[in-house]
Amino acid sequence: MVEVPVHPAYTNPALATSTMRQNTHNVVMPGDTDKAAKVIYQLFADRTENLPLRIPLGKDTIQALRDRVKTLTTEADSVEKYSDDLAHDN
Repeated sequence: MVEVPVHPAYTNPALATSTMRQNTHNVVMPGDTDKAAKVIYQLFADRTENLPLRIPLGKDTIQALRDRVKTLTTEADSVEKYSDDLAHDN
């Protein structure tokens, strides 16, 4: 991985970015950045309609996203009945 010097605005150790940088300095990520770059390029080259704001890449990311959607749906379903009569009465 290519490392570039940290911009002076982000060297404060109290910043979340500094903490993240310290905690992930020697972490080897499972994805191949060259393959990801090619996929991202291809997404924009092939697009025939608007792309979503967020583009999850990687099978692990897709699964995590689906799990989160399932959790959010379950939570919304469990409290949906409390939204039944919240509109203004005319």
